[in-house]
Amino acid sequence: MQRSGSLLRRLASRPSALPLLAHRRCSSGLTDQRELELLRQVSRLETRVGELQAQLPDRVPPAKITNWDDLAFAIVPTNGHVRYTWSQKTEAWNGGQFIQDPYVNMHIHAGVLHYGMTLFEGCKAFRCKDGKIRVCNLPANSLRMNTGANRLVMPEVPKSLFLEAVHW
Repeated sequence: MQRSGSLLRRLASRPSALPLLAHRRCSSGLTDQRELELLRQVSRLETRVGELQAQLPDRVPPAKITNWDDLAFAIVPTNGHVRYTWSQKTEAWNGGQFIQDPYVNMHIHAGVLHYGMTLFEGCKAFRCKDGKIRVCNLPANSLRMNTGANRLVMPEVPKSLFLEAVHW
């Protein structure tokens, strides 16, 4: 399945027109060697994105609630979580991934334990009797997460990325 908001998946799903563009521009004499090399590099990267996209795990649907009488206003165990990582190098969030584990595993040298900061925003979601999953007040959750990010001087999570993670 494809994640509609994932740049990597969108790039991987379309054939690259860069080699043709590079050939056309070189034959017309409108480019220099550096530009041609950059076009070749982008073409190689798009090919690599396609290879990596094929390795992504399939989405796992959330566990279905079967016993409605036992539901309470409490933490309900999940079959995983969605994780996005900010890259200082690219100054962007990565494509995200679904982690089939309700625990967050950290290396002992994780910066958050010693010098860094982390931010977590949980949402309340319920599967209703009609089978639909309803999530409570997503705009407020997104706003609260970005308020926390601003307080910690961290990059904000775009609302569209936040919603994509929720609808994973």
